[in-house]
Amino acid sequence: MRKKILIISSTPFFGGAEQFIISTLTKLDPYYELYYFIKDAKVEEQLTGRHLFKTEKTSLLGQYKDLKLYIAKCNPDILLFNGSNIAYTLPLFRSYKKIYYRHTTNLYAPKQRRWMFRLIMDKIYRSADLSIHVSEYSLTEQKAGKGICIHNGIVSQHGRIGSNRPSEPLKVLFCSRLEKAKGIHEIITAFNHITPDTAQLTIIGTGSECDWVKENIGNSIKYLGFQTDVAKFYRDADVMILMSEFENFPISIIEAMSYGLPIITTGAGGISEMVKDGFNGLVIKSAQSEIINAVNTLNSNREILKEMSNNSQKFCMEHLNLNDKAEEIHQAIESVLNNENRDRL
Repeated sequence: MRKKILIISSTPFFGGAEQFIISTLTKLDPYYELYYFIKDAKVEEQLTGRHLFKTEKTSLLGQYKDLKLYIAKCNPDILLFNGSNIAYTLPLFRSYKKIYYRHTTNLYAPKQRRWMFRLIMDKIYRSADLSIHVSEYSLTEQKAGKGICIHNGIVSQHGRIGSNRPSEPLKVLFCSRLEKAKGIHEIITAFNHITPDTAQLTIIGTGSECDWVKENIGNSIKYLGFQTDVAKFYRDADVMILMSEFENFPISIIEAMSYGLPIITTGAGGISEMVKDGFNGLVIKSAQSEIINAVNTLNSNREILKEMSNNSQKFCMEHLNLNDKAEEIHQAIESVLNNENRDRL
């Protein structure tokens, strides 16, 4: 009989961690009987026909009570907490084997509460049988318990359209949540000083800065909101831009690289583990002048742009193969089932 894995996520929006459930964790189907405890409606849509419980509760206490009931119903062999606030309840499930999947970093917590956040995370790490980080950067933040790094993976894509002819404006894509921490203000401010015949920015996504974006876009910018099918936008772009203050190992950048897009980025957190300045992108500061200079550099050097494009896709093929990453996760789960990770630091 196959072992049961309960995948748990209470994030109320479709972000990178939720996309990870769909793209990666579902690949564990051949090995385990998978159950899902989720909050987001878009995740629910994409998991139709599977063992699934969608909580309607908004409070952590309410979600915890729902989770206890669902655990009693499906009786899983492992609880896999896929990030989100409900992971705070992980230490309460003492009689179960537990894996904590870490998609964020300590920098997501407000500065004044970061010390308290680290204490909470230490408790989670100690209580989990294994913590899996998506970057070496976030792994260094773990000071207790057993932890490993498994980078996010992707299937390499083909069929880019792009604008490789020098006469065309550079096509730049922002595809992420619209949050200040993603550098959306700096990006838009910079592109409002770039002419449409030099470069054009397409913005995909939604978030807390949605209204600000709509009010501040100029002639070189198109805002298209949330899109379910982003493949056509990756294929039509020349460059991806993400000027984050802090990141772990964002799937949006991996997706862009898989389509052969160079990345303009700050290199924050785990981004520096996949984007190398001058190799497959430009690593700069999140400032208007630096963004403008980076765009102008790639616009006027299409041969360099093409070389960076090839390097992005090659890196994905060699280091971020999705099937390889799914197998690494499978082996990590097996180690927990076999009690190989019960030792504590």
